[in-house]
Amino acid sequence: MRDFRSPAYTDAGPDPASLLARRVAREIQGWIIRKDLPVGAFLGREADLQTLMNVSRPTLRAAIRYLEIAGHVATKAGVGGGVFVGDMSQSPAIVALSRHIVMLGQPLPLFFSVYMPFFAKVAVLAAANASDSQRSKISNIATRMELEEDCLAAFRPSRLELRTHILEATGCPAIELVGAALFTSYTRILEGELKLGETEHEKVRIVKQAEARFITPLVNGDRDATLSAFSAAAKLERAITMETIIAGMLPERSIPETLFAAVPEAPKESKLAEHVIRAMRRDLHHQHAAGTPSIGSISELAVRYGVSQEICREALGLLSLHGLVVIRRGRGGGVFANMPSLRGLEVVIDPELRLCGGLQELHDLLTVIREEFGSEGLLEKDKVVMITFLDELIERVDVANL
Repeated sequence: MRDFRSPAYTDAGPDPASLLARRVAREIQGWIIRKDLPVGAFLGREADLQTLMNVSRPTLRAAIRYLEIAGHVATKAGVGGGVFVGDMSQSPAIVALSRHIVMLGQPLPLFFSVYMPFFAKVAVLAAANASDSQRSKISNIATRMELEEDCLAAFRPSRLELRTHILEATGCPAIELVGAALFTSYTRILEGELKLGETEHEKVRIVKQAEARFITPLVNGDRDATLSAFSAAAKLERAITMETIIAGMLPERSIPETLFAAVPEAPKESKLAEHVIRAMRRDLHHQHAAGTPSIGSISELAVRYGVSQEICREALGLLSLHGLVVIRRGRGGGVFANMPSLRGLEVVIDPELRLCGGLQELHDLLTVIREEFGSEGLLEKDKVVMITFLDELIERVDVANL
C-alpha cells in the first residue's frame, strides 16, 4: 500500500482531507480488483487499515464510507467485525446516485416534479419498445398485484418488480440505470409511503387501481393512452402523499439515511456521528435557504451539537464527501454549507454510464424534464438545487457519450 501522508499526496485546495479520503478509497478499491477478492472477503479492522494506509482515523473512516456508497465494501462492528468486500450485485452507480438524490433533502413536491415526468416518459417508451415477452411479464405482474392483499408489505416488492420490468422494456440501458436510481430514491424518501393509520389499505388499493389503468394501454402499445393514464395515476399518488404529509405521517423534506444506518451494531461513536449528521443536515438546508453559507468553525459546531471535535470532524467528513459542506482552513476559514455535487461521485457513475447504450435518448429525456421543471411556478431558492442536479446529471451523460 502507498503512504498517503507522503509529499506526493499532499492536497491543495479547500478541503484536502476529503480529497485524501477519496484517494485512499480508490487505492482500497484497486486492491480489491487486483487481488480479485470475493464478496465477503475480510479486508481488515479499521485500526489495521489505518496503520496500513498511514492515515488518520477520520480519513480512513471517510474513505470507507465513500466505498460503502459505491457498494465496494461493507462494515460490521463487534466481535468478528471489520471491513469486508461488498456485494456488487446492485449497481454501484445506482446506489451512489440514489443516495445522492436522497441527500439533496428537497421538498417532496420538487422531487415529484422530476420523478413523475421521468416515469411518464419511461412508460411511453415501454409501450413503444417492449417485446412480446416483456409485455407478457408486465401484464402478469400487474394481474398478480390486483390479487394481492392491499397492504404495503405486499405492494412494495411487487411494485419494484413491475417498475424494473417497465424500465427494461424501454430498450435503453442508460434510462434504465437513472430510472432505477430515481425509484430507489423514491422508496427511501417515502419510507412511510401511503401509510396513514387505518387508511393504509384504502390508499394502497386506490394507487394499485390507478397503476392498473396505465398498464393495460402500455401492454397494448398505445402510447397516448399510456401517457394519459400514467399522468392521472401520478396526480392521484402525489395527492395521497401530500395528504399523508399534512396529517404528520411523513416529513415535508426527506431526512436521508446515513451510511451508518446499515450497521445496527455500529460503535457508540459512529452512532453519535449519525445523530450529528442528521442534525447538521437539517441545519444545512436552513442555511442554504437563508442564503448564509457559513455555519461556523469546527470548535463552534462541536459546542453547538454537544460532541467532541473528533466526532464533529467525522460527521463533517461524510457530509463533505456528499458535497454538502466545504471545509476551508486558515484565515476566513470554517465550515460552509454547499450544494451537493455529482462531480464528487463521477468516479462511480461515469464508468457505468459509458457502458450503457441509449445515452442520447437519456440526454434528450433529461433535457425535456429540465426545461419543463424550470418553467414551473416554484420558488427560486427551492428550484435551484433540483435544476443544478439535472444540469449535472446531463453533464455526466454528455461526458460518458464523448
